[in-house]
Amino acid sequence: MHVIAVDLSSDIPRAADGSTREEAAALADAMASHSTVDVKVTNVDSRTIGDSFSQMTFDVADFKAFEAKSPQLGATLFTHVFAERLFSANNPGAGFQSSHAAALGPEAAVMGAATRTESGTQLMNGWTGATFDYLDKKGNPVSSYSFQVDPNWAVH
Repeated sequence: MHVIAVDLSSDIPRAADGSTREEAAALADAMASHSTVDVKVTNVDSRTIGDSFSQMTFDVADFKAFEAKSPQLGATLFTHVFAERLFSANNPGAGFQSSHAAALGPEAAVMGAATRTESGTQLMNGWTGATFDYLDKKGNPVSSYSFQVDPNWAVH
């Protein structure tokens, strides 16, 4: 059995009212669901960036890399994984596209945004880069995070 501790310390940026509702809501929904939400924890999985829907894995090394950029960004990955898995569990037959789309709202809410877009670039020597842009309801940027992925798919 794996136990995941969620640190809601004062170091994590909060909403204007000081809450961390979005992270807590995603986890609470997963725990209250009558569906089973499976997440296999991996470490430095060369097949994933953050998580893999098809493998049902969550890469702790990638989580730590996101969290190092921003504790709030780490919380978005955690929220996204549980929201995506919960949608899939509650909607039998739902594939990656619909489950992923359903998870973008809860993930973005952690950032005080309405949605997330991403863009990627191919860099030299097998490295890839990506940028996550969190946008408000009007499409205006709220925040943006860029990261690189090495040839072994480790996030930096």
